[in-house]
Amino acid sequence: MLAGAAAWKDIKVNTTAYSDRIEMKGYGEHIEYYERDIKVKDGKIVLHNDVLKLRDGAPEGIGTRIFANQVIEAKRAGIDRIECYAYRNDSEGWVGYKVWPKMGYDGSADNALSSSEELRSAVEKYYPDKDDIMVSDILSMPNGSDLWEKHGESFEATFDLKKDSASVKILREYLKRKAQKLNSTVESLVRVAKIHAL
Repeated sequence: MLAGAAAWKDIKVNTTAYSDRIEMKGYGEHIEYYERDIKVKDGKIVLHNDVLKLRDGAPEGIGTRIFANQVIEAKRAGIDRIECYAYRNDSEGWVGYKVWPKMGYDGSADNALSSSEELRSAVEKYYPDKDDIMVSDILSMPNGSDLWEKHGESFEATFDLKKDSASVKILREYLKRKAQKLNSTVESLVRVAKIHAL
C-alpha cells in the first residue's frame, strides 16, 4: 500500500483520481490522518507525502515502520522518487526537517544557510569551494547533526528510490540503528518477506 501503512490491518483509505494526480487520504489505529498523492513530474512518477499525523500514544518506531514499508511498496510499483516538505515549526512540534534526512531524504540547505550565520560559517569552512550545499552535506560534517538540529530549516525533500541510491543506503543504516534501539530486528520493522526489496 503506497500510503506506507500496509502493515496495519485497520487502515481506512479514500482514493480519488484527478486529471493530474491520484490522491490518497486515510486514518488508522495509530494514524490520526495521512495524505499522499502520485503524479508524473518531469517525466518521472513521484509519490508525494503530504501529511502523516500519528495519534498520541502511538508505539515508538511506528513512523519508521510506515515509511520503510512505503519505500518498498513504492519501489515495487515503479515509482521513481518520494517527495515531501520537511517542515520545521518548533511551537507546533513539526520536526520533519531533522527526522526525514536521517531516513534518507535530501534537499537544498539554502533556507537554513541564508538565515544562520553560524551554520553558514561552519559550512564555508568545511566546503570552501562548494556552491550547492545539500542537507546531507551538512550532516556529514563533524557536529553536522547538532548544527542542523539547531539551525536547520524547512526544505523540499526527495527520497531517491533507485537501487542502492544514497537515500536507500541511509535508510538501511537507519533501520539497523532503530532496530537496535528498540531491542529488535530490522525484519520486525519491515516485514520479513520484503526486507530484501530495500
